Amino acid sequence: MSGFLDAGPLLAALRDLRDAYAHALSGAEELAAALVSGRIETIRSATAAQAAWVALIADAEARRQLAEVELVRALHAARSSGGEGAVTASALLPLLSPDDAAELRALRHDLLTTLPPLQVAQRRAATLLHHAHRVVKRALRTTAPVTVGYGPHGEHRLPRPEPRQRQGRRA
Repeated sequence: MSGFLDAGPLLAALRDLRDAYAHALSGAEELAAALVSGRIETIRSATAAQAAWVALIADAEARRQLAEVELVRALHAARSSGGEGAVTASALLPLLSPDDAAELRALRHDLLTTLPPLQVAQRRAATLLHHAHRVVKRALRTTAPVTVGYGPHGEHRLPRPEPRQRQGRRA
């Protein structure tokens, strides 16, 4: 592979990132289904799985960034002009071996097609979680007794204050 830049670490990190995104997408869909079902154990397991995939994505992203830095250093060392300007995947393609360039194109396509559905699924799960939290808070507010106690176990209840009436001209 003489004359070409070594993109092996970058391609490996992008493969791991693509796989982690795909699993996170299915995990986000499972989390949304678990929130709709309302089963606590299912929600807990889906949340734990989602947290694990987020950690894998963070790890793959860190490795991708490190591989990019190394590739850019190699690119700037190979260029005599000093290499001004941003280095994009399109700029890297002619500098890679044909096999690496083809794999980079395919990985870029896979990542760009995986990210939008993942974002939609995560937004849906976040919205469901937000609304479930609001429902639980509202249910607790209406069913839980509102008592204030000044003893060590909440005894010696103080009377619940009456809501204040409006005062003034429009009362």
